[in-house]
Amino acid sequence: MATNAIRTEVSKGPVTFDSFRVSSFQRAGTKTAILRQEVKTVSHYPSIQVENDKQDNLFSLDEFGAEEQSFTTVEHRVAFMDVPENITEEQMQEKLRQANANGACLYKVLSNYPILTDNHKNAIARGLTDLDTIAKSQVVRYPAGSDNEGEIIPDPAGKIQYRKVFFSKTAKADEDYRGNGNEYVPEDIEREFAGGVTANADQEVPI
Repeated sequence: MATNAIRTEVSKGPVTFDSFRVSSFQRAGTKTAILRQEVKTVSHYPSIQVENDKQDNLFSLDEFGAEEQSFTTVEHRVAFMDVPENITEEQMQEKLRQANANGACLYKVLSNYPILTDNHKNAIARGLTDLDTIAKSQVVRYPAGSDNEGEIIPDPAGKIQYRKVFFSKTAKADEDYRGNGNEYVPEDIEREFAGGVTANADQEVPI
């Protein structure tokens, strides 16, 4: 999300294995591995604001003697991966150890349109799911334990946004497609958002 930070520092922990699970719709011969990664962002802000979106200032922050304030947010990313059903926890840990040595990560994609993989598109074409169902599962909301738990978080432009996390065997940058004009909102999500409390788009919320 957009901020007024002078600079940000991002550090990522290793991708870790959480557990296996088998769902009602699990593909034959597979089970699902739950992967996690902690991403810490330190944002540095000026202690005063001497410019805004309408007006510049002839004097720099240094000339004002402004100090920095730092704020830390921690994002807990989760991704789900199909693995062979006979894989053990020890084998999973070893695979991740090798992958982490090559910079493996959980990267996130943000968009104003539901984030569709080839599997999603195939399932929609076969009538197994639809765009609204995928959108509802990906809409960005405040996490459990927060003051606004469950409420929709708009993007900096005040629009509905979607989030999806994927595993990459090598280092990969996050992808942000918000604001490109490609948008979609299911009717019930639109009604919920219109009737709810609009969040401050400048809040530091780890999404």
